Amino acid sequence: MTEAGATGSAHLPALIDGAPASGLPLDDRGLAYGDGVFETILVYRGQPVWWSEHLQRLRRGAAVLGIESPSDEAWEQDFAQLSSATSEPRWIIKLMLTRGSGGRGYMPSPMSQARRIALRLPAPRGTTQAHATGIAVRWCSTR
Repeated sequence: MTEAGATGSAHLPALIDGAPASGLPLDDRGLAYGDGVFETILVYRGQPVWWSEHLQRLRRGAAVLGIESPSDEAWEQDFAQLSSATSEPRWIIKLMLTRGSGGRGYMPSPMSQARRIALRLPAPRGTTQAHATGIAVRWCSTR
């Protein structure tokens, strides 16, 4: 299957299954059907915020979907690889786990193998103050 580069983001550091990558196979079920889970994590002063909790939630989501989750060590290696190439004090690591390639239609192929994706993204501007002082929130009553 052909790989498609991410339009407008050719310089985003990305790993697929731990290897540098610039594209995703077009038959990836995460792309075609949203068949996967993801976590978006702030990295502040070189440390991912709530790392263990994010990995735990990712594993739970993968289990609900019946997708085999990689080890925490695999995700930690991805983080180490992406963080070693930046001196930015604040950035985002996005972890994605898809069912992988295979199967046309909603029924996945039993031969599909999960695909682990990690991206390094710039942190949104203006969140330094909020991170330091907190933010005001409220319960929404809209159903």
